[in-house]
Amino acid sequence: MKRNRHFILLGLLTAVALLLVVLVVGYNRETALAQDSETRQGPPSILAATGACRLGSEVSVLYVIDAEKKQLAVYSAFGGREIQFVAARKIFYDFELMSANDNTPRVFSVQNLKRQYEAYKKKKEGESKRPPRRR
Repeated sequence: MKRNRHFILLGLLTAVALLLVVLVVGYNRETALAQDSETRQGPPSILAATGACRLGSEVSVLYVIDAEKKQLAVYSAFGGREIQFVAARKIFYDFELMSANDNTPRVFSVQNLKRQYEAYKKKKEGESKRPPRRR
């Protein structure tokens, strides 16, 4: 049972990471899921990714993400035949966190990088307000 929880958590974290990559980096509309371009404008809202893991027998995993609703669903298939719903959740607040379970060195922490950026921005704004030097 403990192994199943680990499997589900790993699957959810993988799917969240995948969604983050898709939202941040973007994706090519033609290689995304096929949708009728006459009825839908813009990129598709449903994304899917598959994976495999070893859990006693060969298990395939399907991650389905609704980007508009920010919803995740996970399914597993045993031997390619028996499909089971594993878990689902809203993932909106996952992307509102500045960081979570992050072991990044303190110098690269989100809070530290934000402070550095704000100081840099303030310095640049100050330089742009100064009158130009006379020659």
